[in-house]
Amino acid sequence: MDFRKTDPALPLHLRYRLPYYFADIPEHKAVYFQWNFIQDYGSENFTAFTRRLFADVDSHPGWKLIVDVRYDGGGDGSKDADVIKQIIKRDRFDRPGDLFVITGRKTFSAAVDFVGQAKQWTSAIFVGEPPGAGPNAYGDPQEMTAPNLKIPFQVSTNYHMYAASTDQSDSYPPDIPAIMTAADYFSGRDPSLDMILNGTEGDLLPLPALGVAEGGAAAKQAYEKRLVQWGTIPWWHPFSEADMNKAGYKSLDSGRAADAIVLFQMNVDRFPQSWNTWASLGDAQRAAGEIAGAKTSYEKSLTINPGERQPREALDEIAKTGR
Repeated sequence: MDFRKTDPALPLHLRYRLPYYFADIPEHKAVYFQWNFIQDYGSENFTAFTRRLFADVDSHPGWKLIVDVRYDGGGDGSKDADVIKQIIKRDRFDRPGDLFVITGRKTFSAAVDFVGQAKQWTSAIFVGEPPGAGPNAYGDPQEMTAPNLKIPFQVSTNYHMYAASTDQSDSYPPDIPAIMTAADYFSGRDPSLDMILNGTEGDLLPLPALGVAEGGAAAKQAYEKRLVQWGTIPWWHPFSEADMNKAGYKSLDSGRAADAIVLFQMNVDRFPQSWNTWASLGDAQRAAGEIAGAKTSYEKSLTINPGERQPREALDEIAKTGR
């Protein structure tokens, strides 16, 4: 507890180290909420705290919210909903860029459940380093005592799932890597918070969201820049196949076939063995009138999955109508 004494000279992420607290950062139009232990603490229980936190958030309608769980080792996972429900009630957090979650190697247990729920139900951008567990993990420990040795131990009692049952990932890679080095720590620098407060939209938006917001060329340019910055980090993934596929169809549905082609081509380049990435590229090429390219993409899709109906039907229709 001696290390948790308030010291305003320390950077925000080290200043209090209480189970939960928040601070306004008016010069950057941001509310910073650090969550270190998922439990009730002191005279203000967590439910009361979240009411006060979001009253402050509501008093600053143009500000971003930053949730820092990089030191959160877990606790009572039922309290995750107190934050998630408050976020999804507010339309302002539906757009990527208004809500950020900082994760790190100490993010664990119920804090990983919060990360899973935030990924599932919000448009949060995740910054920092990977948490200490993946989307499917054991939790809810129950204390027991070995009957003969009289040694107490804990055993997990539930398996929490935020991905397909076959997903064996050991962590959630952040959208935006920000690695804390010893030099950063001892000099008072905070790479994660610095990135969120000072980065541009092109630096911070996930590539699929950037493609929808600013177009395919902007997403491709940012992708090339990020590959140079972070391509050697083994846990960094530029985007998921599913997210980029959704972004491509959002662009296509809004009449931006050229942008959709760029986004689907990025997906094909990253996931060339997926029949779906090729079929989606064919859809965009066909919408843009690039019939020869569409036929090639559909045929490639069928070489990967000959039984897939959608690209075969598309090719049949092109043969009949010429478009």
